[in-house]
Amino acid sequence: MELIRIKEIRCKKGLTLADLSSRTGYTSSFLSQIERGLKSPSLEALRKIADSLEVPIFTLMIDFDESYLIRKGSRKKIVMPEIDIIYEFITPIASDEKIKPKIVGMIVELNPQKWVSEKLIVHSAQESIYILRGTIEIHLTDKIIELEEGDSFYLREDVRHNMYNPNSEKAVFISYLSPAIY
Repeated sequence: MELIRIKEIRCKKGLTLADLSSRTGYTSSFLSQIERGLKSPSLEALRKIADSLEVPIFTLMIDFDESYLIRKGSRKKIVMPEIDIIYEFITPIASDEKIKPKIVGMIVELNPQKWVSEKLIVHSAQESIYILRGTIEIHLTDKIIELEEGDSFYLREDVRHNMYNPNSEKAVFISYLSPAIY
């Protein structure tokens, strides 16, 4: 998996390798090797880097292109076997100035008794979730909200949260983030 997106996002935010190093606790050399595809980071390292850059982890792993029509068979997918989750993008994802999407949408498949992330996550985008199949729990800092098929939920930006599938069947939901945070 090539992670050149780390450098692109880091530079876009005006951060040096030294800045990212102080935020993550990893050496500049290690981060540079990750950016150049010479080292493969662990999921924990990716999470720290994503948190430090204030972006969702999946944005570090996608190859961007210029598309308006996204056919069913050609959607970009991110499979994260470490946490047993699949993200399938249903909106264009692009860094090209021609498109500049304002939202990112994805279908998320969450396997039984699995979490979206290994800890509470926070991002600078608003998020809307719609449950297509199954049940998920939205874990917030101080409460848990259960959502069933057909339910929807809206999260403001900067709200710590995680999602969990408490059942024995796969849960599938649509998630939209705005603004699109790449």
